[in-house]
Amino acid sequence: MTETASTGFEPRVGRSVSLDHAAQLLGVSRRTIYNRIRDLVVKRRMKSGAVLHVNAGQLDALQRDSDVDHLSGERRLWPTMAITNVAIGADQTWAGGNGVPRLSGAGVAVAVIDSGIDPKHNALKNRVLATVDFTGGDGGDRYGHGTHVAGIIAGQAGRTADTRNFQGVAGGAYLVNLRVLGDDGGGVSSSVVEAIDWAIEHRRQYRIGVINLSLGGPVLQSYHDDPMCEAVERAVRAGIVVVAAAGNFGTLDGKTVLASITAPGNDPYAITVGVIDTHGTPQRSDDTVASYSSHGPTAYDFVIKPDLVAPGSHITSAEAAGSYFSTTHPERHVTGNGPNAYIQLSSTSMAAGVVSGTVALLLQENGRLAPADVRRSCS
Repeated sequence: MTETASTGFEPRVGRSVSLDHAAQLLGVSRRTIYNRIRDLVVKRRMKSGAVLHVNAGQLDALQRDSDVDHLSGERRLWPTMAITNVAIGADQTWAGGNGVPRLSGAGVAVAVIDSGIDPKHNALKNRVLATVDFTGGDGGDRYGHGTHVAGIIAGQAGRTADTRNFQGVAGGAYLVNLRVLGDDGGGVSSSVVEAIDWAIEHRRQYRIGVINLSLGGPVLQSYHDDPMCEAVERAVRAGIVVVAAAGNFGTLDGKTVLASITAPGNDPYAITVGVIDTHGTPQRSDDTVASYSSHGPTAYDFVIKPDLVAPGSHITSAEAAGSYFSTTHPERHVTGNGPNAYIQLSSTSMAAGVVSGTVALLLQENGRLAPADVRRSCS
């Protein structure tokens, strides 16, 4: 029997509960407790627990057990989107000089936990080392978000005259495709937990130095008890830098919304990224923080977030052929077609991709940097 949470939507769980202990706590018989939990449905088994579907009686029995550390509900998650590279100085990093070697992110892999990656896109061919689909699919990107983010991080320069300037921040880095979002761009928090744990387990095999989380869900509890945040902290303790989008809830009806950072960007160990709009110029003097970029402090814990801002508005990157974005928003298409198509999107998701690519450059230069060192370098 495992620990659980919530009555209406898929809860997330942890460790064993004694029937005798629960009966004693509730002042009822062991048979009564058994009747309450016998129909409990295990929807997903995970290394760090499981996802259960429970009714009110089952939940009540677990909530009263002092052996249960905490409960957490399963949440729905959603993704958050050649001037950018100049604006952040990536072009100078590629060129090297003044005693600094040329950097491209070579030797570093970034785990992209998102809606999948289109490996047939010319910008991403031969860049994906491994694909694992936690939605039960084939790792393909039918939504179009993950491919765009992946192109920002490690996309190769376009192959035509009008796409040649569209290049990722760390074109020499590799990608690990961990799909957790479905064809509609939605997903659940337990898939993210599984994907992070997979990245931790395989970090040495694929030289994973960065996890990119361009997604988010509502903050419903302290980061201390949130399974996604706990997974983020496991990754950081394992030496992986975790970059998360801040969220796109900075305004509502024209008014600024405070405490709008999404999970797991609310965790102190994640490098949480907001958005600046470069207004189409490489100069920083005209940059402004995008109004939609979520604001801190975080709900419940009042952690100061985001940690930094990066270009994320009107970013052109790889377009997944036949995806939701490609077919539903043709007005966002920039140029090219098929495996050489590019689309423009705006979001903290895109800003997170910029930072993940930047971190890959830092780790190529000094692979001994700990996540805390990287955080200080980026701040």
